[in-house]
Amino acid sequence: MVVSTGDAVLDKALDGGLPENRSHLVTGGPGTGKSTFAINFLQAGLEAGERCLYISTEQTPREIDAAFEAFDFDIDHGNLAVTSIHAAPGTTIEEGEGGLTLQTRGANTLIGTDFNRPFSAEYIEDHLKQFAPCDRVVFDSLSGIRPTAETDDRFHKITLDLITLFDQMFDATSLFTAERTIQERNIADVDYHPSEFKFNGVFRLWRDDVSGEHHRFIEILKMRGVDHDLRRYELHLHDGTIRVVPRSRTLPPEFVQRDRLTTGIDGFDDLLGGGLLHGTTAVLSHDGTASVRALLVSTLAEAVADDAAVVLVPPVNLRHSQLESLFRGRVGDVETLLEEDRLFVVNAVESDASRHRNVFSLEEGDPNAVFEAIDDRQGERTSVNVINTATLVQILGESNTRELRYRHESTLHGEDDITLYSHDPETISEPLAAFYRDGAQQVVSTWLDETGLQYVKAEKSPGGTMGSTRLVEYTEEKPHVSVLPGPASLDR
Repeated sequence: MVVSTGDAVLDKALDGGLPENRSHLVTGGPGTGKSTFAINFLQAGLEAGERCLYISTEQTPREIDAAFEAFDFDIDHGNLAVTSIHAAPGTTIEEGEGGLTLQTRGANTLIGTDFNRPFSAEYIEDHLKQFAPCDRVVFDSLSGIRPTAETDDRFHKITLDLITLFDQMFDATSLFTAERTIQERNIADVDYHPSEFKFNGVFRLWRDDVSGEHHRFIEILKMRGVDHDLRRYELHLHDGTIRVVPRSRTLPPEFVQRDRLTTGIDGFDDLLGGGLLHGTTAVLSHDGTASVRALLVSTLAEAVADDAAVVLVPPVNLRHSQLESLFRGRVGDVETLLEEDRLFVVNAVESDASRHRNVFSLEEGDPNAVFEAIDDRQGERTSVNVINTATLVQILGESNTRELRYRHESTLHGEDDITLYSHDPETISEPLAAFYRDGAQQVVSTWLDETGLQYVKAEKSPGGTMGSTRLVEYTEEKPHVSVLPGPASLDR
């Protein structure tokens, strides 16, 4: 079972909400919204008719009253218990005058004596047990009980005892806050809670500069057993409430009224919102080490199956015999497709006297004339063009390549045609790479990391899962490549 965080977008990023009866941690620096986040979590519980407990370790009772004025519910709400736990000098049995005493919203002296209760883990737990059981607990914040522990190990033990108290005795879903002044994302760097993470989930809140303005951000660093969103979101605070945005990173379907060509790879299609958009251009950018052939061949196979005409400008190092090997058993017989005017190859490296009339060389004439001839021969079929831009640049130069693209897309690219440009940006100039990227409706990048794992990421598309990085896996079964699914909760 899950419970709401108080924000619909964050609930969706968590695949429904926070796991019930577990303890979670919210970290962040001053002013990042930790307490507001936590109080909104309580507010969602009160609206659902749940019993809630708010524990402050850094505010006096008067300060707590003032803090709750910004929220819809009253601090005296029937289902809400509020207490404070903080240290103040006083008289205790153990230390006498000047010892740290436990100050709460209730009685602070030991029953039947004039001595204050010591500020210790044992007395804190004894004070809290009176509020059990309840459905939701906020402990704001862990840094406020740091004085109870002489060592880090002791503090970690106290933290674990509190987690156990709320999970087991209270049977509650709890939210702890903790101060975090460093910006590193590695949770193990934080020195105020156990490095082994006894918390079921961890959120990170921080501020960052965006064009000279500070914005608040939130990300889910960890959530055991939940296929959660890994991307960062903005966190907006207004009138005591939080709003996690964006709700969606792509246009709604009514703004994308075009059919799509499937790539034949479910995970790849999901990343793009269903596949390649008809009537548009796309860019597949790679780092020169990640393989793109399986992705392209699968797309070509689907184009042929859809009775489209395929126009291929392959890499300069792809020989005609290699092309036949790639197509065999997946796309179709190269010679048959050429003969039926369903396949056109531009700039095949090998040149021989028996070369088919639908195999062209850009070195032998006007490149515009080549594509005009192809357009004439393919007839009424939809055209799917897969073009390696580095090949064009190597033969034509950047200026002529740019002109060819203008000409091709303005005069020959039909309203249902698709052109997919593939390149390593390092093989062409940055202005030309940007020219292709900026003019495309869909942009995807793939690369190998330092461990040899291949990833693919949607960087631009009117649909799909923007900003999501997916792992590429190669298989024995067709289409011989798989783009593994991302978190189930990712928005469209």
